[in-house]
Amino acid sequence: MLGHNRFVPSSRAAFRRRLDKDNRRWVLFLIAAASLTEFSLAIRPRLSSFENSPAILVVLPFLMMVPFVGTVCLLAHSQLLRWTGRWLGGRATARDLHATQAWSLLPVAACMPIAVLPLLLACAKATSMSPAPGIEDVLDASDLFVPVVAVLAGIWSVGRYVIYLSEAQKFSKLRAVMNHIGTAFVLLAAAAGIVLVARLVG
Repeated sequence: MLGHNRFVPSSRAAFRRRLDKDNRRWVLFLIAAASLTEFSLAIRPRLSSFENSPAILVVLPFLMMVPFVGTVCLLAHSQLLRWTGRWLGGRATARDLHATQAWSLLPVAACMPIAVLPLLLACAKATSMSPAPGIEDVLDASDLFVPVVAVLAGIWSVGRYVIYLSEAQKFSKLRAVMNHIGTAFVLLAAAAGIVLVARLVG
C-alpha cells in the first residue's frame, strides 16, 4: 500500500514511524534534489537568450552550489519553525523538522531529472559544433511539459508539508499553517529590518 511505501509516507502515522525510526535518512538527498528542481525551473526562462551561446555554461557552477544553499536554507528555516512552533505548543526537534521539510518535498525532488535535463541539453547544444537534431525538440517539449508537472508536484508537496508539520509538532493542521505563517512573518520582518538599516546607513 502507498502508506507503507519506503519512499512515499502518505499519512501522519506513516510519517511518525519514519520520525521515530530514523529522522535523518534521505533528508540531504531530498533537499538537494528539490533545490535543483526549483533552481532549474526558476532559471530556465531566463536562459532563452543564451541558448546558442557558450555563456550558458555559467549555469553549471550554480547547479553545483544549489544543494549546499538548499541545505543551509533548510537548517535556518527549521530553527525558525521550531522557535515559532513553541508559541503554539509544538514539540518537534530540529531533526524532526529537517525530515518534515525534506519528505514533504519528495514530489518536487522527483521532478529533478526532468527539470535539470533541459539545462544540460541547452549547455550541450551551445557548445557542440553539430548538436543532435532532437535536442531542440526536447527543449521545446520541456518548456510546456515540465512546468505543468512541477506545479502539480508543488501542490502535492504543500499538502504533505501541512500534514507532516502537524505530526512533527504534535498539533493540529490549523496550527501547522499558523506555524508556517509565523515563520514567514519573522523572515519578512527580518528582511524589512535589514533593508531599513541599509537605507539608514546609506
